[in-house]
Amino acid sequence: MERLFQDWVNKYKETPDLPAREVVRIVFSHFEAHRDFYTLLNERGLVYLLKDIILNLCGFNPEQEMRAAYSSAYVAFFLYGWIEVWFRRGMKDTAEELIAYLPQ
Repeated sequence: MERLFQDWVNKYKETPDLPAREVVRIVFSHFEAHRDFYTLLNERGLVYLLKDIILNLCGFNPEQEMRAAYSSAYVAFFLYGWIEVWFRRGMKDTAEELIAYLPQ
């Protein structure tokens, strides 16, 4: 799972100040590209394993100053929540459809 995620992490780290729309596009495009693996992960009840990877990707560190810690956690758990719901809905919504639901 770590190796598979590394591609996604590398894309994100190339441009860390991406707007939320682009982060969602990268994340869900990654899941779509590896649909079989993530379907199996979901079927086995192992989606929670993504949480720490996403927290790390979003820069969360409990030693950060208060604003940074809560801001990075907010983004990470927003993303994790969308991912979990997407899996539960059968991964049928496209990245573009999800992006359309983000606030301007």
